[in-house]
Parts: sequence; C-alpha cells; structure tokens
Amino acid sequence: MKQILLFLITIISLNLNAQKIYAWWDAGAKVGYGLGGFYNANLTKDDNYSYRLNSGYGLGAKFGMYFGLNNGITFDFMYSKYKQDFDYAIPGNSENLHTIKWNNYDLALLYRHQANGAYVELGPMYSLVNSVNNSDNNDGGDDKDVSKFYNENYFSGVFGAGGYIAGSDRFTLMMGLRLGYALTDFVSEEGKTNNYPTPKQTALTAKESTTNPAFVQLVIEGNFALGYYGKASCQKRATLFSF
Repeated sequence: MKQILLFLITIISLNLNAQKIYAWWDAGAKVGYGLGGFYNANLTKDDNYSYRLNSGYGLGAKFGMYFGLNNGITFDFMYSKYKQDFDYAIPGNSENLHTIKWNNYDLALLYRHQANGAYVELGPMYSLVNSVNNSDNNDGGDDKDVSKFYNENYFSGVFGAGGYIAGSDRFTLMMGLRLGYALTDFVSEEGKTNNYPTPKQTALTAKESTTNPAFVQLVIEGNFALGYYGKASCQKRATLFSF
C-alpha cells in the first residue's frame, strides 16, 4: 500500500509540473571539416586530367527556432575555405599540379527534425564567393587572383544527419555529417570563354559542362538554449520562459 501511495504521489507531481511547449530557440557555434572541392564532368572524362581528394573547413554560428519539440528551422552562417587540386599531362613533364582555392560566406536555411537524440536537416545554402585563386607549379607556383572568372555566388542543396554527444538542460554538444552540392555554376560566362577552370586555360574537347562545388564534412556544434514559449498544465495562457 505504501508503494502504491508513493507511485500516485509521483504521478500527480509530474502532471502538475508538466508543460506544453509551443516553440523554443537556441544558438551556438559550429565547425566543419572534411572533403571539399568541385565536380566538372569534362575534367573527369578527359584522360589528361586526374583529380585529387582535397579537404575543406568551415567556422561559424547557428540560430534555431523550433515548433513543438521536434521540428524547426535553423540558420547557419559559415566562413568556409575549399580547394581543388588536379594533375594534368604535358608531354615531357610528369609532375604538373594545378590548384584552385576559394573561400565563401555560406548562408544556410535548413529544416531540422530532431528526436530521440538524433537529427536530420535539409535545405538550401547561398554562398557568397569572397575570393578565388589559381596556382600552378609550371607557372611559378604563386597564387593568382582569378575571381573575375568565377561567379560571385552560387546555390547549393544541403543534407545532414547526426546526434547528441553530451549536454545538460541549457547546453548540447552535437556531431553529424553534412553534404552539400552546388546546383548552379561556379565558373562565370567570362570564365567559360577563357577556358576556366583548366590549367593554362587549355580548351577541353567539350565545353558544355558546369563546375559544381561540393563537400562532405564532419560537423560539431555546441548549442545554448535561449528560451521557450509554452505553458504549464495549471496555466490558462502561454508564457515566454527562459531556461
């Protein structure tokens, strides 16, 4: 009988303290690191060119607004750096390396669903290209600003998934994978006319393909809960709360 009474008291206490959450917010910092570069179908089909795998990274911040407990929208601002190396053939010379490096301000607006310690996210990303540089070991190896031959921005689709590592009521540490692929061309019309992004601006057999930046990154984010809009079961009106 005593155990039953204690059980009933516990249930009543939980009901009195129960709250219905309509919306909540968080903000945090994040870092991403992994593979990064671009895809150009003409370069992959040409036997004179050989892609190298390259790394890229991003640093930035995130703001999230959630509706209920599980669904929300996040806004990311990232400063990102990428590069693409490839070897190419020149008769009589076996070591020919060409490098294209660029950095962006990436703005992503993503739908996020999170439940049971895991999340998935999906949405568009708008990249503002800050600078683009070429270097070539057959041309002195120095970086040359070629930004005018590349578009000032491009749009990408982003997909990610991950989960909680650790946390408390106000802070969560999360880790996941994020994939991005540009849906618009990186090279401008002037760049195509001048045969970018090839070394020495050598014309390829076909010119119709686009140049699409892409990345696969391991992303770690630390989030701080800002507050929520909800009400306790004993209240008639919803109230704005801080955590």
